[in-house]
Amino acid sequence: QSTICTAARMLSWTEGGEMPVAESEFCEDNHIEAELRQESAGDDDEDDGVLFEQDGEGSNGGSIAIPCSVTTSFFHAEFRCESYPPNPTFGVKLSVLGPGNVGPQVWCEFSGSDVVKTNAFVESMRALEELALDKTNFLENNSLSARLCVIPPAAVLCQLFAMAQAWRLRVKLDDQFVGAQDVVCHYFDMMCDKLALTADDFAPLLKVTEVLPRVFHLETKSRLVLASTFVRFQEHYEGQSTQFRRQSFTLDELRDWFCSQQSSGCEPSPRGLFGSRGWNYYLRWPGFNLPSWVLLWCRDNMAGGMRAQEQALLNVVLPLARARQAGAEDPDPFYVIGSCLEDEDEGEETLHHEMAHGLYSTNAAYKAAVQAELVKLPADVSKQMERRLYELGYCDDPEIIEDEKQAYLVAGELLEGGDIQHPAVCAVQAAIRQVWRSFALAHGHLADDAPAAQQGTHSPAQEGRDATLEPKEHNITDAEHSDAKALR
Repeated sequence: QSTICTAARMLSWTEGGEMPVAESEFCEDNHIEAELRQESAGDDDEDDGVLFEQDGEGSNGGSIAIPCSVTTSFFHAEFRCESYPPNPTFGVKLSVLGPGNVGPQVWCEFSGSDVVKTNAFVESMRALEELALDKTNFLENNSLSARLCVIPPAAVLCQLFAMAQAWRLRVKLDDQFVGAQDVVCHYFDMMCDKLALTADDFAPLLKVTEVLPRVFHLETKSRLVLASTFVRFQEHYEGQSTQFRRQSFTLDELRDWFCSQQSSGCEPSPRGLFGSRGWNYYLRWPGFNLPSWVLLWCRDNMAGGMRAQEQALLNVVLPLARARQAGAEDPDPFYVIGSCLEDEDEGEETLHHEMAHGLYSTNAAYKAAVQAELVKLPADVSKQMERRLYELGYCDDPEIIEDEKQAYLVAGELLEGGDIQHPAVCAVQAAIRQVWRSFALAHGHLADDAPAAQQGTHSPAQEGRDATLEPKEHNITDAEHSDAKALR
């Protein structure tokens, strides 16, 4: 699986942004002949840039050489020895190199790593060594592995954090950051600005198809690209804060407010969106949905005009929507949903959830059918569902809440892990799933023998509860709010 998405599932942080060190996986009886190269002012040896060498622990039984530093066009890492043989440990300071040296001097430090783990850090960094600092290499480079080829620098950054999580290394972040996802999302925004990315740069990363009549599905290879494309549209449509819902605002204004909630005395919602991990929006949401009026209003009124990703979305969707209306400047109402190709495990369930939103908005017969089922819910159960949606961070618009009820019932995730239990719910849920299935079949989205929508669409938060801490997966997530299942 691709690193940015899978990495969004596994990282959890303690307060203060540090983690305890796990005991070394290597027994003290494992006698290793190692040489620590310490250069001193009076040393006559030539500095070869190697901090430490060890035989027999590298890939295929080869030796390991820990360099003093690794520099690429995107990052600079300085390695140091923290303790000496027979059980040496290392630390690394990571700086971001971009046009004008992006961000703080040192973004993060990792410490408490043994030689094999440190070597894994080195190899991850060196994956970027051949990439020049330009727009193309920042967004996509198909010469790299599938795990790293989309937003390669951010993928490597996620990989480093995921390894630190899995191996329980100590992590110290610059004071402006409060978590790993905060670092990744800030890095992505900063680099997009510094590289002056345009709509044409993002266009190759966006694929749009008409999955249902007047419902256009935008698919990307990166959750960073997906969420950064939809963020202002989505918060204008159904943001919980009236400061942004139905308002004009810049991304900086939303981001500053979003991060300020942790120190404003406001209690964060269970989904953790405004919690202690700062600007993590791009790595939390697997799906998005928008009626066309949101796109058109934001196009004409949003503060600062359209950002590159937003304009790229308009550029690919509007021509398709207009194609059925020759000569129309603005198309008849339509709907846009978004999901990510990285989400291999739950991508289909996310798509079905978002398609339910599209049907509810564009198909009067579907809307009437599911509304007829929703009214069968006992009043106390309906209120419990509403409260749960508010807790997840949804706004108090009754129309949006009813839409969310039916979409969550299609996939079932609103009921999982919660206290909403009632015999009537099962019957209503089954009926709504069957309505969804019949409309999807009618429009050729499902094969006749395809399974019905399955219960349990996963969110980034939920995945933290189920993931195992395996370094090979290179995953990060927000485990603090693991019981919150959220889709837009």
